[in-house]
Amino acid sequence: MDINNWITFWRGVAIVASVIGLIGLIGLAITTRKAAKISNERIIELESSKLSLIQEKEELETLKKTAPEVEIIGLLIKNGELKIIYETLNKVPIRFKSSIVDEKNRVISNSVQTESAETYPTKEPQRFNIPYNSIQQIVRTNFIPMDKDVKVKVNFYYHSIYYPENGLVDLKRSTSQIFMANFKNETFEKITN
Repeated sequence: MDINNWITFWRGVAIVASVIGLIGLIGLAITTRKAAKISNERIIELESSKLSLIQEKEELETLKKTAPEVEIIGLLIKNGELKIIYETLNKVPIRFKSSIVDEKNRVISNSVQTESAETYPTKEPQRFNIPYNSIQQIVRTNFIPMDKDVKVKVNFYYHSIYYPENGLVDLKRSTSQIFMANFKNETFEKITN
């Protein structure tokens, strides 16, 4: 092999090696760029999660200081069982007890739960119901006339579940609503206070 062929051969090898090296560098640059993009996306995602956690913590702190709001909507009979329908007007979780009393303020029925119950609203407003005893049991036990209208009052005592933690007096509340009830016709008319 003469020297010119030898130089041409090695020049070809150098060109091929340079092209391969260049392809490798381009591949490395693309991979590095993709990795950087993925890293940036992950950083943005983590920052967003961190911001979301901070917002959730702030919302919880606000919720812990917010007074619960509840409205008694009505009474209804379903499958022979009396139920109180109430509505939470904000997302503050509550612990409550309720009772139904007659005109002489005698308890005619307590809710089926003997201990206080809890409600965790996920939206505002949100309706819930509290099961009570059967109508027949309420009427028999309390000598309530089936064929006459009688006034009954629903008492609802409630507080934010955060009340024991921070003791803010405004977080403890009660409400009541009077109804004209006819147990025979299963009708309950709300009487404005």
